Amino acid sequence: MGKELKRERRLFALMLLISSSGAVALLAIDGRVEILVVPYMVAVQLVFRALGRIDFDVGRVAMAVRLRRAMTAGEIVMHYQPKLSLTTGELVGVEALARWQHPRRGLLAPAEWLPAAELPWLERRFMRYTLDAALGQARRWRAEDRLDVVVCVNITPSCLGDRRFPRELREAMIRSHTTSSQVQIELTEVALELSPIAIGVADQLNAMGVALALDDFGVGHSSMDRLVQLPISELKIDRRFVMRQTTSPRDAAVVRGAINLARALGLSVTAEGVETERDVQSLRRQQCETAQGYFFSPALPADEMVAWIRNRPALADPPHVIRRPVDRRSVVRRRGDERTLV
Repeated sequence: MGKELKRERRLFALMLLISSSGAVALLAIDGRVEILVVPYMVAVQLVFRALGRIDFDVGRVAMAVRLRRAMTAGEIVMHYQPKLSLTTGELVGVEALARWQHPRRGLLAPAEWLPAAELPWLERRFMRYTLDAALGQARRWRAEDRLDVVVCVNITPSCLGDRRFPRELREAMIRSHTTSSQVQIELTEVALELSPIAIGVADQLNAMGVALALDDFGVGHSSMDRLVQLPISELKIDRRFVMRQTTSPRDAAVVRGAINLARALGLSVTAEGVETERDVQSLRRQQCETAQGYFFSPALPADEMVAWIRNRPALADPPHVIRRPVDRRSVVRRRGDERTLV
């Protein structure tokens, strides 16, 4: 178990020791264990000062322990949401989204458990797990279904601040026999902190040929800084603006401004949260390139995604008549008699 959890256990033991003795404090400081004989209140202050230096949320820690076990048991699965061209109706890729298929409670809402995946002692393990799962599925689609799909993987905020991440991504690509043109990394603007390390990591990913998309565009605090300093190739307009664009002039202005900004900067743009035909028609009038949302398809398990690809309506039809499509960055071509995503 991770260092942080072990530290929390030591602090629990420390609290018990203080409550029983009232005058002895056992502290682990920089790897050294020190026993201090101090007045009761001083010992209590030492405990709470130590607790204040770590993320001490007992419920979150407990959920992280269960999440770690769930990964070992294979309960964390990937679902895939399609992304469509609003010009041609073609499938342009899929976004990989982690889901917890609980053996008793069924599919758990991501908001219930995803925050636990961001604890420092679990975050990198969770990221490696999701990368291997998503890229491994891309490999199986190529080998078993003759589908070459661009897969977008969301990364946790600290990955961009970790110099080891480009190497870990490269190793995951090697394990899955995936090329950089088949992978897209999605960064969440809301949680993204710019730093020299983050900019350097983004530049490394760009040099590897991995495309970067900026998610939740419009709800962060320094959007322009991110666009200028990071090698972003795609903007994803946050769903709350897209869903309200036909009823709120202000939200419509945000969507229109994001599309125009992306076009001026030479970036592609995707609208998230498309739920109605009216949304589609509005986006098409504004020349938005691609979209994803429940109007096309929810995120689906891998086998259902294959069935959706095989059975969906002809791509020649206007996108607004497609009732159950999917997601992401890819072009459909012919390979024999099969439709293949590139």
